[in-house]
Amino acid sequence: MTRPRQVPEQFILINRRCTQRQYRLRPDDETNNNVLYCLGRAMQTYQMEVLMLSVRIRCTSPVFRSSRRDVSLSA
Repeated sequence: MTRPRQVPEQFILINRRCTQRQYRLRPDDETNNNVLYCLGRAMQTYQMEVLMLSVRIRCTSPVFRSSRRDVSLSA
């Protein structure tokens, strides 16, 4: 299979499972600020726009839009 083609104005969904199927992020001010900082840092670094952040019981899923072709995200 060939590598995915990078297209401008693409939408990127990142799905991250929590460790050992346990959700360890507490809904408090410190955790919320840390998540917002990480998203803001990713937006600046990769010139992306966060469209949605879904936090569920066992995973978090941010959706980004990128205007660049050379975006390579690895988790």
